[in-house]
Amino acid sequence: MKIKKQFLKTMSFAALLIGLFLVTDPTKMPVFILIAPFILIFLVVFNLWELLIMLWARAQGRQVLITLAKNQINIAAALFITLVAILQSIGQLTVHDVLTLVLLFAVGYFYARRLVVR
Repeated sequence: MKIKKQFLKTMSFAALLIGLFLVTDPTKMPVFILIAPFILIFLVVFNLWELLIMLWARAQGRQVLITLAKNQINIAAALFITLVAILQSIGQLTVHDVLTLVLLFAVGYFYARRLVVR
């Protein structure tokens, strides 16, 4: 049941994103609406990542608890893809930028893993 709910949530965000792309013209949109596709991309990737984790755990015969560490990985993966999409949309995506983002996220990941939440 939880997988079905996660699937519906993911598909809802994806449908909103596709609908936004089909209905709007970026040259005529106000600036605050230009941010909406990137927020929706983040939400789609984040929820899709959680869904894939749930499906993988189900295939392994385990139950997954979404912990803080797993949420940090989900957020980092979704944020990385969103930042790459942002850089590509403004024409600033180069190999150097991708390598810098990979390094930044690797350092951030290891820092977050060491961080103790009290």
